[in-house]
Amino acid sequence: MFELLLDTADEDYIEQKWNQIKDFVSPENIAGVTTNPNAFHKVGDKTVAEWGARARKLCELVSKIRGDDKGLVHIQFPNSNVTEDLFQEWVRLVGTFSDGTTKMGIKIPPYKGALEIAMRHKQNVKINVTGVADVGTAMFAAAHGVDFVSIIPGRMEEAGIDAKSHVSYAVNSDLGSIKIITGSMRTLAGLKWCVEHGTLPTVGARVLDLIDESNAEEVFTWERQATSPALFCPPISLVNTQLSVDFFNQMDDMGSVAYADLTQRDF
Repeated sequence: MFELLLDTADEDYIEQKWNQIKDFVSPENIAGVTTNPNAFHKVGDKTVAEWGARARKLCELVSKIRGDDKGLVHIQFPNSNVTEDLFQEWVRLVGTFSDGTTKMGIKIPPYKGALEIAMRHKQNVKINVTGVADVGTAMFAAAHGVDFVSIIPGRMEEAGIDAKSHVSYAVNSDLGSIKIITGSMRTLAGLKWCVEHGTLPTVGARVLDLIDESNAEEVFTWERQATSPALFCPPISLVNTQLSVDFFNQMDDMGSVAYADLTQRDF
């Protein structure tokens, strides 16, 4: 059995799916929930206040599912332009989003400045570097001592990138306690290889909708398998880079209202 993050900000959907699969997966294997500006946009949340209210509901649900204080809800800084004062304020705010049991983590871009700022606040919050589309950037982020590095293999495969080779090279590196998260998967086959590579997969509605009473027992018995990386780092091209650029352009657009709130302290 493997750990997973539920990839949606829709707490009603999570509760519905949990009731459907809870006989096949242990509560402690639900590591928490991951969100981003796009996920909040899908449930109609745009402002910081709306994000915070939704995050609290997600925390309450994770606490209810797990029955302990080990879960984590990941919420993204609303813009890829991370500054010291705004990040410090975001850390403070995110702390108020928790239900007091499930903790909060913050997702940031893999940029040098953002990494340096986030590391100065690591004692207060878990740091998840998101939107990574190549193993080089994953290693760069990991070298800063973050808690999680999120690779986006679903988007990579859609762009014709051999995502599996990048993930394999990352998970076979000596990263200590840093966890590799794999997100944006579109198929059960994609979820399976992410599990077999020993990552912490995020599972959104597109894949969760493919899991029901007919296959849940099989799916939740998948486990990590021994994998061997290539002799050298897999190729990194402008396609990889553009994928991350496009990812953050989308997130910045979806998070524009919350970012304006934050910059104006309007919440």
